[in-house]
Amino acid sequence: MNWKNIKPETKELIRAITISGMILIVFYFAISYIPLLAQLWSNVVRALMPFVFGFVFAFLLNPIRKIVEYNVLKSVHWSARIKRVFASLVSILVFLLVLVAFFAILIPQLYASVQTFSSAFPRYMQSGYRYLESLPLNLNEVWKYLNEALQTFVQSLQRWLTLNSAGGLSQLYYSAVSFARGILDFFIGVIIAFYILLDEEKLKSQLRKVVFSVIPFKRATSFFKVCRMIIDNFNNFIAGKALDSLIIGIICYVGCLILGIPYAPLVSVIVGVTNMIPVFGPFIGGIPLTIMVALIHPLRGLTLGIFIFVLQQVDGNIIGPRILGSAVGLPSIWVMFSIIAGGALFGIVGMVIGVPLFSVIYILVRNKTNERLEEKKIKLKG
Repeated sequence: MNWKNIKPETKELIRAITISGMILIVFYFAISYIPLLAQLWSNVVRALMPFVFGFVFAFLLNPIRKIVEYNVLKSVHWSARIKRVFASLVSILVFLLVLVAFFAILIPQLYASVQTFSSAFPRYMQSGYRYLESLPLNLNEVWKYLNEALQTFVQSLQRWLTLNSAGGLSQLYYSAVSFARGILDFFIGVIIAFYILLDEEKLKSQLRKVVFSVIPFKRATSFFKVCRMIIDNFNNFIAGKALDSLIIGIICYVGCLILGIPYAPLVSVIVGVTNMIPVFGPFIGGIPLTIMVALIHPLRGLTLGIFIFVLQQVDGNIIGPRILGSAVGLPSIWVMFSIIAGGALFGIVGMVIGVPLFSVIYILVRNKTNERLEEKKIKLKG
């Protein structure tokens, strides 16, 4: 049979049937080998993790490198290459020094707080039990169930810590290996970030060549426009939210000292970190902290809950808008949607990056919708 002599309609039918058959075959093998594909995907992600760290670090440190290279070293009579190497090294060193200083200050405070809480935990439980007994309710059965569950948990934890079973030893081994790999990936990522900062223009040029060689010019231009929009949104959101969370953490620490809230360093760190998550962050950090402090002192727990609520209202209505401004330009309903969807897909990280990422999608859809309405000469409010 000569392919040229076949009718166009028949050719299209043959192509459709062939493509459909190939899709069905691929789908069948994908379903049949889901565990193997999942393992393969896990290995690929594991292998690429240092590069993920490297690109993230380079993305965060690039503004520092530019400040050092184009402002600090502007009047220094060095070659462009030496300036780039020096600025890249300085940005990496600043990052490492800030990280070391942060943990050097934070870890002793957190350790002291956790140690004090752990040593006093039995006393807190007795106080809580006496408080429950004083209530005009019959909570003996509830307390008995909670006490049995707590004893079971403690016994299981003791068995795991003393490694009475091979499973506990195996779990400890894999946890140690995973931790060591994470540390190694971190430092390899720092090295990769240095080389990315060193050859930023070259890497961008290579990427542009590949994209323009594969994609039509108009689509390639749109692709880089979207990439620039994503980068700008992430820069504005992450930098602004980090500064906002730092301010909230400091205010929370000072407020806890004034109000006499115990474990002020631990409380302020958790409040500051969870504040990076829009909308739901204050609840994720504030509710467990309020319960923890309420076990020690019910009145101070209530005070902490009210203080965190007021602090988050001040942040949401005064501090946050002034720092972030219209960085993402996303309506409140879509902010909540992006947080929920991002959290469902990628956990805590998805809740953080969901807002700036979805804001780009929102802007693209809005612009495309407005263009189509203009083409159809339709004018709608809103």
